[in-house]
Formats: sequence, structure tokens, C-alpha cells
Amino acid sequence: MRVRIFQSKVLVILALISFIFFLSSDALSQKSSSQRSEVKKLLREGKSHYRNGEYEEAIKKLAEAPLLTKDKEELTEIYFYLSLSYYSNNQNEKAEEMLRKLFEMKPNLRIVDESLYPEGFVRTFYKIREEMLGKAEEKSEVKEVEKPEVKEKVEKPKKSYTALYILAGLAVAGGVAYLLLTKSKKEEGFGNISINSEPQGAKVYLDGQDTGKRTNTTLTNIKTGTHQLKLELELYGKWEGNVEVKKNYTTNVDAKLLPFKYEFVTKWGSYGSGDYQFDRPFGVAVDSSGNVYGADTNNHRIMKFTSNGSFITKWGSEGSGDYQFILPSGVAVDSSGNVYVADTWNNRIMKFTSNGSFITKWGSYGSGDYQFYLPSGVAVDSSGNVYVADTDNHRIMKFTSNGSFITKWGSYGSGDYQFIYPFGVAVDSSGNVYVADSGNSRIMKFRISSQTTFQVNISYSPINERFNLFTSPSQKEPKEKSIQREKTKENQ
Repeated sequence: MRVRIFQSKVLVILALISFIFFLSSDALSQKSSSQRSEVKKLLREGKSHYRNGEYEEAIKKLAEAPLLTKDKEELTEIYFYLSLSYYSNNQNEKAEEMLRKLFEMKPNLRIVDESLYPEGFVRTFYKIREEMLGKAEEKSEVKEVEKPEVKEKVEKPKKSYTALYILAGLAVAGGVAYLLLTKSKKEEGFGNISINSEPQGAKVYLDGQDTGKRTNTTLTNIKTGTHQLKLELELYGKWEGNVEVKKNYTTNVDAKLLPFKYEFVTKWGSYGSGDYQFDRPFGVAVDSSGNVYGADTNNHRIMKFTSNGSFITKWGSEGSGDYQFILPSGVAVDSSGNVYVADTWNNRIMKFTSNGSFITKWGSYGSGDYQFYLPSGVAVDSSGNVYVADTDNHRIMKFTSNGSFITKWGSYGSGDYQFIYPFGVAVDSSGNVYVADSGNSRIMKFRISSQTTFQVNISYSPINERFNLFTSPSQKEPKEKSIQREKTKENQ
């Protein structure tokens, strides 16, 4: 009888322990879920502060997140944006520290789209990555120390773990019951995503697919769960992130797209006439290899440098010879590396090889088809045609690469085909021509218009006494012969 009572007490105690274990595990689970929500919130707010240029606020938010999670994916994203925020706030050592923590978890991580981040940060990212990979390789080369042989232990009498097995079984049963109770919370359904962006008009991609919509917009009937959302707008940085869709709810997304910015790289030059000096340079051009050509106007010469400003060569002096200029203002380079110079005060265009060897020249003072009046700008299209801003003649002129005249347009005035002292000219890959119309304070764009041309021949018909039009001269006799034949018939 006492044994049965004891056993009953044991079962009651085990049941109580299991119940307490169940409650505590549920509480821990809720706490863990709360922490995950807090981590996502901190990460979302931190990224938002970073995109708005509020780097100190971003650091404050992101620095709290690692204390609340051990998830590698979350920590990777946290440390990445922490490093990015530190770098943008000029705290490079802290940025490198965060990158090292990131690569301890994911040594082979790479930046998918480097154009979204500052060039200096991308270099630091890969520098730390190589450093951490090197350390990992050094560790792998260390041989494992041979473990001492473990002597066989004397087998001890086995203990009874029946009570623990019963407790574990009850805990498992409680866990199964808990999963059954919470399963209904995770049932599938559909929700919406409302997407607003500043500025508007961004393309919307969901899970890598183009939705065909632009912001501001709402995506409807989206399956519940986590989806990848991406926004793209020309001349602005991309926005990309994960969005949680809940059944019968609309998830609101507000994104601010930041415009691309140009980061200073380098500079060179000072006043003077040395190899790295200029006196009022007016024109600049770049060839397909990245070499830079400068029209050093008041020094009456052309200078050539590498893309980083290392001096290569120069040519020219004041005068009117084949290797001389008077105040050259414009310079252009074609696809073969030939250099064209608007030799302004000599009223001509000069053509050289990429190293300054003279090829040809054309032009003189005047207003004819092969003449200029202080030309200032020059450009070359993909076919090698040369466009000249003939400044004081208020027109644009077009030539072949060897200087044969093709066409011209423009006169003095403010109309659609008029200019007042045009100084600059450029051509895009489609052949459109852009003109800096200086005196009218405007930019003008022109394109080649396609025209259908055909030849019309006129002959007189004696049958119905009317004029006929033909598109081919071979179909009828020329007018003169036809009239002569009719006169012959009349005489007969």
C-alpha cells in the first residue's frame, strides 16, 4: 500500500515538473521571439538611418542588435551595416573591427553589387577578407597534437535513469502538444504589400521577378511568409530587403532612394609652363585607354597624361606652323586615338596621332564651307566625323575625319536652329549632337532626320494633254526627246 502511494506521489511530482518545464519553455520561446523582433527592428532602423546619412544614429541602433541574437545570418547583416556606418562616419578602425567579426562567421562572403557602396569601403572590405582568409589558412596548417592514449576505465555499475526517461518523455509530449496548439497560428494565407518610395517611379521586383509596377503601388494577394523586395530607379541607388507578409494584413514599406554621388579621386596641375603645369586650360578629352588630353590654351600646346595624372607627352608652341597653335580651346579624340584640336586664333582644325605627330589640317579665316571664325569646340562621332563649334560664325560645321566638308547649320539668333557664340559641342553613341549655346544660356540637341529622296521626271503626253510624274527616268523618254517627237509628227 505504501509503495503504491509513493509511486503515485512520484508520478504527481513528475507531472508537476513536466508542467513547469512546459511553461518555462513556452516563456523562453516567447522571449526568444520578442528578441528576434527587436533585432529586426534595430536592424531596420539602423539601415534607415544609414541611408539618410545619419551615421551616428545608425551606429547606436546597430550596436545594440548583436547583444540580442546569435543567428549567423542576422549577425552578418548587422556587422556589415555597422562597418559601413563606421566607415561613412570616418571611424575606419571600428569599421575594420566589425568586418573581422563578420568574416569570423562567413570567411568567403562577397559584396554582390559593389556599385551600391563607397569605393573605399569596398577596398577595405576585400582587404580584411583576404587578411582573415590568410589567418584561416595558417590555422589549418597547424598539425593536430597527438592525444595521449586513454586507459580503459573500470566498468562501474550502471545507474537507473528511469525517472529521467519518464521526465524527458513527458517533456517531449508537452512539446508535441505545444506544436499542435500553435500550428494554427502558422496557417497559410495571403496579404498585401504597400510600397512607397522617395522619389517615386522606381521599378518593383518581388523575389527576383519584375512585377511590372512602379512606386507608389500596392502588390495584392501575396502569399504569407518572407519575400525579397527590390526597388530600382535610374541614377539612384537600389533598395533591397526582406518583407514579412501576414495573412489578411497589408505590410507597409517606405523607402528613400539616394542619388548616386561622385567621389573625389585625384587632381593635378598648377599655374606655369612645366610638364605638370597649365595656363588657363580650356578643353579636355579622354581616349579609349583612359589617357587624358588637355588644351593648355595660354601655353599654346596639348598635354597628355595617364588617367591618374602622370605626364606622358606634350606638343605645340605659339605660331601658325604644323606643330603650332594660337590659343587652342577644344580637343577631341576618335576611336583610333587620333587627336583633333580647335586651333582657335589660327581659325583651323588640326589632326595629330595620339603621340602628337602631325597628320593634316583644314580651315582659314572666313565664313565659307571650309572657313572658321574663332572655332572653340570640337567633337568626333563613332564614324569619325568631326563636328566644330564655329563660335563667331554662330554655327555648327560637320566634316569627314580628313576635313572634307559635309554640312553645316545655324545662324545668329535665338530660334531653334540659331546660336549666339556656341562654345562647346558633343556627340553621343546614337549620333545626336549637343551644343553649348553660350550667348543664349542654353543647351541644344539635334538629331539626324531621315528623309525619303527620289527623282521626279516630267514628260508631256499628247493623248490627254497632262503632265505625268515618274520615279524612274528609264520608264519614259526624257522631256526634250518627247517634245521633239511630237513636233516631227505635226510637221508630217
